[in-house]
Amino acid sequence: MDNTSFHKCSDTLEVRGCTLDRLPPYSPDLNPIEHKWAEVKSIRRKERCSIDELSYQHVDYANLF
Repeated sequence: MDNTSFHKCSDTLEVRGCTLDRLPPYSPDLNPIEHKWAEVKSIRRKERCSIDELSYQHVDYANLF
């Protein structure tokens, strides 16, 4: 859990015998998809295209295989 206010139900969970593992508030290294989204954003900036255009390019590329 990332320690945000809507995840603070620890009392209820502890009563039920659950243990919580806390994560830092923002931890992109623990979430690998964050690195891929950073790559997508970088490509989008370089190509100066909209998200729709980028999606269509991706689909066209995937259809080649």
